[in-house]
Amino acid sequence: MSVAILWDDEIKTAVRFTITQPWTVDDLDVAMEQLFLWIEERDYPIHLIYDVRQSGFPPPGILRHLSNYMGHCENPGKIIFVGNHKMMRDFLNILIRIYSTTCNESSYLFADTLEEAREKLITGLSSCKV
Repeated sequence: MSVAILWDDEIKTAVRFTITQPWTVDDLDVAMEQLFLWIEERDYPIHLIYDVRQSGFPPPGILRHLSNYMGHCENPGKIIFVGNHKMMRDFLNILIRIYSTTCNESSYLFADTLEEAREKLITGLSSCKV
């Protein structure tokens, strides 16, 4: 499976997805099912870190799958995409704009490294623009 999911911190407030080529929508579905289980078990916000630095171009059918997930905003945590690929950032910015009516647009952040993503969670910086 090329979509790995794990807790990013010991106190379980942030989940990290590491997406590497090759990956499929089925790989993402399995990881998202795990995420939803973890969210149900907790009564506090869970932040999400998507490390897309090695993800390559998204697989066929990804828009349909992402649209299913973008509406699940009962979790008010931040969502940070790690990766400095202009094409991926443009793709994600389009998705954020499309689904900003169902999700708070300011919840989405970008970072170049995992360390920067973690720092943004700590300091509370919020800017979803590239």
